[in-house]
Amino acid sequence: MLHQKFEELYDLAALKLDELAERILTVEGSPSSTMKEYLSLATLRESGKSAAEEDMLA
Repeated sequence: MLHQKFEELYDLAALKLDELAERILTVEGSPSSTMKEYLSLATLRESGKSAAEEDMLA
């Protein structure tokens, strides 16, 4: 059950990222295309904590 939901969310995120990249190209920008680029530009950082599965879904 969770696997299906996570796949649905992954597909939606991929679609939204593709739409965003297309918009960036439209205004002559240069979209990031690798995780390394995303992480270097991110303003949020990982917490470093591992949560239990139940806590992630709460």
